[in-house]
Amino acid sequence: MSPVWSPPAGSAVEDQPNVAEPRTAARCFTKRRLLLLAAIVAVIAAVAFVAVSRLRTVATPPEAAAPVVLNVHSLGYLEPKTEVIRLAAPSTFGEQGRLERLLVAEGDTVAAGSVVAVLDNFNRRSASVAEAEARVAVEVSKLAQIKAGAKPGDLAAQRAMISRAKAVLSQAEVDLHRSERLLSTKAVPQAEVDAANLKVESAREDLSHAESTLESLAEVRTVDVDQQERQIAAAKASLAMARAELETTEVRSPIDGQVLKVCIRPGERVNEDGIVELGDTSEMYAVAEVYEADLPRIKLGQPATVRLFTGGAEPLQGEVAEIGMIVAKKDVLANDPVADTDARVVEVRVKLEHEAARTVQRLSNARVEVTIDVAEEPSTQLSDKN
Repeated sequence: MSPVWSPPAGSAVEDQPNVAEPRTAARCFTKRRLLLLAAIVAVIAAVAFVAVSRLRTVATPPEAAAPVVLNVHSLGYLEPKTEVIRLAAPSTFGEQGRLERLLVAEGDTVAAGSVVAVLDNFNRRSASVAEAEARVAVEVSKLAQIKAGAKPGDLAAQRAMISRAKAVLSQAEVDLHRSERLLSTKAVPQAEVDAANLKVESAREDLSHAESTLESLAEVRTVDVDQQERQIAAAKASLAMARAELETTEVRSPIDGQVLKVCIRPGERVNEDGIVELGDTSEMYAVAEVYEADLPRIKLGQPATVRLFTGGAEPLQGEVAEIGMIVAKKDVLANDPVADTDARVVEVRVKLEHEAARTVQRLSNARVEVTIDVAEEPSTQLSDKN
């Protein structure tokens, strides 16, 4: 017999309703309502937060960000103040000449007007100058001779001839008078009187000729002086031409500078390559090839930094001194095989500081990288000067 009692089937216990079920359902319904209400409140709070944030954004505009200014970078090369001058022979010399003497070496300092080289026709031109100078001296002495007139000895001799002619004339007149007296007494024939008269006329002509000759010797004609002065002018013109031709045999330096390179040696033929290359290295410049799109940002006096393309040296400082006026193709190319070699650039010259220029005096045409600081204000001194 089981100790647990079980109600019999069909008893009244099975027909009684369950009181706990309605309570559980009510609790679940209440939780759902609370969760829904919390969700609605959260949505309203989020909407309110967004609205307030927008109002704050409209009321307080954001601060404008400062624009980023990029410097201008370009490639370039170094050159002296006067650029590199290739000194050639005079154009009148031709291409068949030879270099006779070279008076300078690489690195030498030369002054403007000093002789750098002598060509092989120097001696011949020097002889022509000497000949022209002698010709001028001869013509000048002739003019002095013309102005001085006849020699004193010639004048004295001519005066003596005049005195003799007067004596002859006087004697002829005496003979004529005697013959005329004798003719009146029929002591001499008429023929003797005629002969005496002829002698007198001849003596008078001789005296007149001698006096004319003396006057001619003592006279200095203006036309002779003018003619000789023209001869002197022609001789001087020939001398000037000879000296000009002599100058073409000497090659002179047009500037104060330094010999950067010797192109040919004595004995070699002068050609279009020139004789030497000169430059004023007291001041050095970096020629930057700036893209034409960056040109509006470049101003005179802006600071710039120059670095040798090979690296290793300290950066060189300078400032923009000149801005080119011609747009052309790039001359300085980078090692990048895909670089734009057909880019259009403008040459901008950057003047290096004195101490920086001294370190690169022997590096003309060296490739450099130039950075122009377009954010800095240009130098007042250079801007006012330009």
